[in-house]
Amino acid sequence: MEAERCKEILESSKKIEVMFGSHSIWIDDVDLSTRTASIHMKEDPSDKKTVSTDLLKEH
Repeated sequence: MEAERCKEILESSKKIEVMFGSHSIWIDDVDLSTRTASIHMKEDPSDKKTVSTDLLKEH
């Protein structure tokens, strides 16, 4: 997914399903300069990662 779209989803008031592999995630922050997103897994909020936005898919 484009980093700009990740930022739009983060700032949206709507709940938009985003996947990281087979995991449903929440986006916590987006860094447009590095094209990365800080995320956490919906099923385990303590499982936090920083990943390339290219690895995220809008579901």
